[in-house]
Amino acid sequence: PRPPHIGHTAPQRHCRAFAPQLLGDQVVRAEHPDELAQQRVPRDRLRQARRVLKSGAPAIFIDACSPGPALFDTHLQAVELLRDTSHVRDYSVSEWMAALHRVGFAVTSSRSWQLRMDFPAWTARMRTPADNVKAIRALQAAASAETRAHFAIEPDGSFLLDITLIEAAAA
Repeated sequence: PRPPHIGHTAPQRHCRAFAPQLLGDQVVRAEHPDELAQQRVPRDRLRQARRVLKSGAPAIFIDACSPGPALFDTHLQAVELLRDTSHVRDYSVSEWMAALHRVGFAVTSSRSWQLRMDFPAWTARMRTPADNVKAIRALQAAASAETRAHFAIEPDGSFLLDITLIEAAAA
């Protein structure tokens, strides 16, 4: 069960925005999944989250993130785009922190880890076309030793995905 001080609210499709500070001091994820897919940068959803929280209210952001170095970033973005053609990019932790700062959040802490993605389930979840699955596997097979090691690419294509959790407060 979710602790009582943590809320999750998704607006109805026809309701594009919440009233300012409607959610007050709850941690909030204020976005509709269909709308989220249409957004090209996290800035819009971050602005919306900041708008509905009163000053000092905590917020937690969790997302897949770029591992940083260009070698790994290029591999990840290519694989993500082949899996889901609506994918724009996975942002680095520093890009997330800068974006949060720009919209009025003060970052209080962050941590990152890797989460194992079961390749068959990961591609099935997005209904990735068979040709794209083959292309992802080809990229994995052709990846440098450093890239294969960072993502811990397994024989079936399963791999480790970088994840970040950022705690912030509405400034």
